[in-house]
Amino acid sequence: MAVLPAFLSAFEAHRAGRFAEAEQGYRAVLAVEPRNADARHLLGLIAQQHGDLKAAAALIEDALRISGPNADFLANLGVIYEAQNRSADAVQVLEQAIKIDPKSFTSQFALGNAFKSLGRFDEALLRYQAAMPFEPENASLHNNMGSALQSLGRLDEAAQAYRRATTLRPDHGGAYYNLGVVQKDMGQTAEAAESFRSAIRLLPDLIDAHINLGVVLQDKKLLEQAVAKAREDAQLTPGDATANRLAAALSELAARLARDGRL
Repeated sequence: MAVLPAFLSAFEAHRAGRFAEAEQGYRAVLAVEPRNADARHLLGLIAQQHGDLKAAAALIEDALRISGPNADFLANLGVIYEAQNRSADAVQVLEQAIKIDPKSFTSQFALGNAFKSLGRFDEALLRYQAAMPFEPENASLHNNMGSALQSLGRLDEAAQAYRRATTLRPDHGGAYYNLGVVQKDMGQTAEAAESFRSAIRLLPDLIDAHINLGVVLQDKKLLEQAVAKAREDAQLTPGDATANRLAAALSELAARLARDGRL
């Protein structure tokens, strides 16, 4: 088998979204040329696409052992580590990637995410700012920058970042929800309610948005609806996260009932 034509054919299938065909092609290349770092790296990206993060990380680690330091390989490995909740490992490889290619949006943005996961919000913000010139209209970048600013207590700037995210991507329900939380914390009740309504319209199963809308409007009926949604969610997918949301909804409803004198 001629390795280069087979690799290029697999790569074209990959770019076209024909992942099964691309995977078959990359594996055929590796059967002939096991130390083909590019094929291993791209096969890792397909594993990532399928949600097999363990296999994806192993393949790209193998590619790096073959190729030596490679900015693209390191950047993609950092993204996978972060998805595996291995934020410290992500920082390590992404810093290596940036030393090789400081103009990589993927590396700068992913390093910001890793720092944010570690609670290092000042460093996260610096990386988001470094990524901005390369993709200034990336809504996820503005949303995550807003999150870092919010964690630093810079609420006005966080609100601006979230608004920019919703302008760039009007279907970004998460950014609307985050904007609502900041507006609620700043005492902007009417604005917060509108943001939570937008979040619910786009993400009707986002229970926290239902809870917060009931809170800002001081509406017992909305809180009761939020409790019902949270209870249903907790029954369908039991776990700490759904239990915590149900507890939050019940707590807010209880506080509302107490204010109404219904002890």
